[in-house]
Amino acid sequence: MPSNALLIEEIARLVNVSHSSVHNWIKTNLLEKLEIDHKIYVKTSSFLDFCRNHLGKNKLNKY
Repeated sequence: MPSNALLIEEIARLVNVSHSSVHNWIKTNLLEKLEIDHKIYVKTSSFLDFCRNHLGKNKLNKY
């Protein structure tokens, strides 16, 4: 696993949401994905920005 990325499962566990929620955030460009060897990761910097700018502010299903 790259040192600058997190698995979808890790993000889901960290913020206590489903894998589907994380996939939706990727689809709506709230999280930036990396695809390596057919596995999908999220850039750590993208996840940190997402946490600062979106988590706990509004319901994310408005996007």
